[in-house]
Amino acid sequence: MSPVSRAIGVFLSAFMLSACVPGTPPPGNDTSPPASEPVSPTETSPVATARLTDPAHAATATFEGATTADALSSFRVCGEPGTMDLAMMELAFVANWDGDLDVYTIRGDALGLRQFTDNPGADVNPSWSGDGQQLAFVIDALADPRLYVSTADGSGGRVVAPDLEVTTLHVEWSPKGDMVAFRNLEDLYAVDITTGEQTLLTPGPDINPSNPRFSPAGTMLAFKADVPSGSDGLLVVNLDGTGLRELSTTLEDVGRPVWHPALDKILFEGLVSSEGVGLYVASLDGAIEKLPIVPRYGPAEAAWSPDGRMIGYIVPLPVLGSGGEILSKNSLHVATAEGSLDVELVSPPDEPDAELQLHELVWAPDSRHIAYTTVIEGRTDLFVLDICRGVSSVVVEDVDFYSAPSWRPLP
Repeated sequence: MSPVSRAIGVFLSAFMLSACVPGTPPPGNDTSPPASEPVSPTETSPVATARLTDPAHAATATFEGATTADALSSFRVCGEPGTMDLAMMELAFVANWDGDLDVYTIRGDALGLRQFTDNPGADVNPSWSGDGQQLAFVIDALADPRLYVSTADGSGGRVVAPDLEVTTLHVEWSPKGDMVAFRNLEDLYAVDITTGEQTLLTPGPDINPSNPRFSPAGTMLAFKADVPSGSDGLLVVNLDGTGLRELSTTLEDVGRPVWHPALDKILFEGLVSSEGVGLYVASLDGAIEKLPIVPRYGPAEAAWSPDGRMIGYIVPLPVLGSGGEILSKNSLHVATAEGSLDVELVSPPDEPDAELQLHELVWAPDSRHIAYTTVIEGRTDLFVLDICRGVSSVVVEDVDFYSAPSWRPLP
């Protein structure tokens, strides 16, 4: 096992042990319908409404980082007029509130909660298309996982590529919203959602691909996979399955590649033994640049902002508690794209034995807000961070730990 993979495994194992979501159906106990079972939107139910935090709780459930007004004003977006407020953006997320995992949506201002799916099986991993008009998610995830695509109001839904199981934690939309990419068992596929045409992107020996991301032009995919050196490498491939090659030959290991929203640059986590783990940017010509970001230990969940001018990332800091147990004291940072300014916006608590686990950092369409989840005392809550104020507040409580939220702009 490679060093980054080992660090990720240790971190995720500790994460999962302390973040067991109450009521998540165990494998083998699923009573899901066939993949062709229709998925229907429903009105907000009393169960869902009960999960919304009340104003008194919301006032206390905030995190403030070690920031200054001067540091925040240095982000260009904070000196510009906002293009939309939180009421104009919506999050899709997953929760187990009625005995199984379903997809829900809620506005960024914590209003407008609705239940999107109501199936007896597990519906997970929602992902909005770039224009917010389509939602992809995985149905029957614990028994017969298939990709389902629906319009934003829940109508017109259908299973896409019914002969392919979806074995990935993320479904990637193409920039035009006409294709999706995901892992099926041991390979990556790109699928045209209109015609159902499938393109196998990783033929040949098993290379354990993951984290596919489309290029801005929608003609290529970047992903992480096993390489001959025995570590994880950064690979790219053309959308027709040709041109498969590795870009990270100078690094020993990589993790979580993310393509820049407008440029042919790929942000990823890399390991060099003499320097440790850092954030790197690769170009298609093979050039690799290390960003001057603060040192970290383990996965960083780094992501470009939609305007491409900032990078948000999580710093996992496992420390020993007073009793010798391993604790997680994570923080969330936002840096300029070149790394010259790096600000901690969510800080871990000062109490020696108090934990703060942060997970699933996702930028909002306005490049001024970030959604992320926290795990405190075994419960996962969804927060939204205002990067220009340096304050984040809870949006909804008791959500699924394993499914990342997904943003869309409301029409």
